Amino acid sequence: MPIHPPVPSVGVFEPFDPSSFTVVPPDFQLVGSVQNWRANWSAIVTGKYSDSPFSSLLCYESDSGVAAFYQTDGAGGIQLLREHSDWRHSWTFIVPGVFGDSGYDGLLLYDKQAGFAAFYDTDGQGNLILLHEDSTWRNTWSHIVVAPFSDSPYSGLLLYDQSAGFGAIYATDGHGHLKLLREYSDWRTTWTAILAGAGQISSKQSKNEALFANLFFYEGSTGYGETYATDGKGGIGMLGQQWGFPLNSDVFAGNSGCIGNGQEWTNLLSFDRTTNVGTIYAFGFTQDVLVPDVFQMSATEAANLIEAAGLVPKFTGVNHTHSWVSSQSPVAGQLATKGSTVTMTLSTGSLQ
Repeated sequence: MPIHPPVPSVGVFEPFDPSSFTVVPPDFQLVGSVQNWRANWSAIVTGKYSDSPFSSLLCYESDSGVAAFYQTDGAGGIQLLREHSDWRHSWTFIVPGVFGDSGYDGLLLYDKQAGFAAFYDTDGQGNLILLHEDSTWRNTWSHIVVAPFSDSPYSGLLLYDQSAGFGAIYATDGHGHLKLLREYSDWRTTWTAILAGAGQISSKQSKNEALFANLFFYEGSTGYGETYATDGKGGIGMLGQQWGFPLNSDVFAGNSGCIGNGQEWTNLLSFDRTTNVGTIYAFGFTQDVLVPDVFQMSATEAANLIEAAGLVPKFTGVNHTHSWVSSQSPVAGQLATKGSTVTMTLSTGSLQ
């Protein structure tokens, strides 16, 4: 697959100024190749499934219910850890994450038609450790995103039902159980991909504090994307929006080696199956602080917390004023960010 350097046609990502950054593009080199693989793997999932310092692979063939764990050696070679021949033929999603305490990546397997999900840990040898099964899941989840969405040491989940425009963000507890952080019923029904990337550590934030994921939403029919920060409690705040991404492409998030001003950025790979062309984009954010969660706070409390985070509070709605004195109602409603300014649309009451 030919890989091309980032193209400049994507609309400017406010407040991102590309001219202020020195971007080092990725440099791909073939490491090795594997012969005589099955031609009908329906899913290949990377993760840490062994003690190898390099990524491992889980390969799944839905027709036969065969799954195989491999470790890699950094030179393009693979070694079979274990093969399973009794898996369901109907797993729709298989996603890796930290769901247990083994020290290796676990797996979430979701059978969409049956509304059935199972959480497993792995043991480093290709064996599965069942944590929990749940037969009450929706049978309409179209996207599953695994990322740190809370201060839990275990992976969080974002579940999206495209047909309903419904999203939900959960924390997991290490035993395969979910804790709802927040639901959204007003998302677009046209998002074709939702990806998680690394968040940013604030200059006011300790290196030991939790770092929550950023999210990229992509609409394939228009080539439009939006990027959000998450706050660790299920809240999201828009960082920016862009146009001009390739239409109807597969998009993947990862670290492809793009560095801006010496800092690693989450990269996006857009792959057009019709042309076999892939394009890599570097995503950097000039905002270096996370938007605090001020939902259900009074106006004054919200403003004080936002100022403490190094951001500028601004109120709109109701009486359209930028001032506040009351510590009682109203409560802060929706948030929007641009640069270092946080705009809060008040949901009730008026400011004194």
